This record gives sequence, C-alpha cells and structure tokens, in this order.
Amino acid sequence: MFKKIISILLISSLSLTAMSVNTIQNGAQEELSCIKGVGQKRLDNIINYKKSHTITAMEDLLNIKGIGKKVLENIKNDVKKKSCQVNKKASTTKKSTRVKKD
Repeated sequence: MFKKIISILLISSLSLTAMSVNTIQNGAQEELSCIKGVGQKRLDNIINYKKSHTITAMEDLLNIKGIGKKVLENIKNDVKKKSCQVNKKASTTKKSTRVKKD
C-alpha cells in the first residue's frame, strides 16, 4: 500500500513539472511575467531562447542568461510578484462589490 502511495505521488509531481515546462515552452507570457524575478529583460531572454531551443526540463532554463537557481526556484514554485497579487485581488474585489440594479 505504501509503495502505491509513493508511486502516485511521484507520478503526480512529475506531471505537474511537465505542465510547467509545457507552459513555458508554449507561451503564456503573462504568467511568466508575473513570476517573481522575471521582468521584461528575462522574459525576452526566455522568448529568444525558445526560438532556437526546446525546453524539455525546468533545468534547461539555467541556460538562459539572467536565470539562476533562485529565479528557477521561483518559476518552479510559481512565486508571484506582489504587483500581480495586488492586481488579482483588486480585480476580484471589483467583481464582488458590483451591485445589480433593477
């Protein structure tokens, strides 16, 4: 039973990493630009790298100028910038405070 649980956890963690690599490889510039440590310059470096390389593992990002272990950890953990969190909260608040008029 314990081996089955470990196997399921390993498979699910691998699939989550694969989705992240897929997200990076196939676009989603808005998502990447919200990650802490990824500004316009690093985003441009990622886009330029993707034009001539296929990203198959998160560690491939270490080949991109300006991305080190700390930024890679932020990407893996999807650590958002404060500005993105504030914008998301503000848009959620605006939607929830609207009053329907008859």
